[in-house]
Amino acid sequence: MGTRREPPGEHAAPAAEVSRATRPRYIAERVAREPVHIYAPSRSFAETLVAALPDRDCEIWDDAAAVLAGLPDARCVVAGSLPPGAAARATQLRWLHALGGGVDALTGELPPAASLVRVTGVCEAAVSEHAWALLLALARELPLACEQQRARVWRPFATRQLAGCTLGVLGLGAIGGRIAALGRSFGMRVLGTRRGLPATTNPGPAEPGVSVHPPDATATVLAAADFVVVALPRTPATRGLLGPELLARMRPGSRLVVISRGGIVDESALIDRLRCGAIAGAALDVAAEEPLPPDSPLWGAPNLLLTPHVAGWSPDYARQVAAVVRTNLEHIAAGRAPPGLVDPARGY
Repeated sequence: MGTRREPPGEHAAPAAEVSRATRPRYIAERVAREPVHIYAPSRSFAETLVAALPDRDCEIWDDAAAVLAGLPDARCVVAGSLPPGAAARATQLRWLHALGGGVDALTGELPPAASLVRVTGVCEAAVSEHAWALLLALARELPLACEQQRARVWRPFATRQLAGCTLGVLGLGAIGGRIAALGRSFGMRVLGTRRGLPATTNPGPAEPGVSVHPPDATATVLAAADFVVVALPRTPATRGLLGPELLARMRPGSRLVVISRGGIVDESALIDRLRCGAIAGAALDVAAEEPLPPDSPLWGAPNLLLTPHVAGWSPDYARQVAAVVRTNLEHIAAGRAPPGLVDPARGY
């Protein structure tokens, strides 16, 4: 069952309504005085969100049953995921706020009348740092060093120097841009892809020291890079993007890091490339199915490093997300588009 927390006092009068004829589409309906319904990964996370909204009537949904029971009357929901069948029951929903930057777990349960908001400005530094931890581990052969340590074997081996190598970043957004900038600091040549450029393989307007290409030049970027980092959102356009054909375009002996979402890289094709040595190493913080099943072939794939989708997490994550949620809801209450508003056409 859900748990309700009443607001401490009377609300101030809502801001004057904007004429319906002149409102942008995404401000079609405001929910400034409506309760906020929260479905978070843990009770403590949910309570942190409630504490950040002292002037709102908040209700915590503790489980999927409470979500499905409460959705018919909910107009504003904050959630990391929704159970199957949620869209059909969310007939009054107008605003759905995610608990992270990725929203692919929510788009399938979003009713047509609702707008989706994501978290921005929280995970960029942590995820880019984790991407570089994985990339450096591959370059310096740390998995091999750990294996030899467990076996009590002292056997020197060659490692890769990053200076002079080429880094390819698929998805030069907020996270990918930070990863690219760090590549430049290591003395690497950096190129990548970014949506919104003309459909041509010619580089677009560059970031400082970065050659920027449109998505249809992904094969060109893969063929040129010694190290590739996937920082793309998972959308219909990117799901299964790196299949057997594109993975075969990667430079022999190159290394791959996937830091954004599972399902973008064909895992079976990646395992095949690792087994034959065409790709020298890979590191995944994400998988198509999470938690990764015990019988997944990824566990036994050679030269593969796995971390359990922890790149964006930190001890302060819930408080940081709560502050963003509060800001976005304040924008909505004032009749303004929130900074994290998701473009339905792009999926982010």
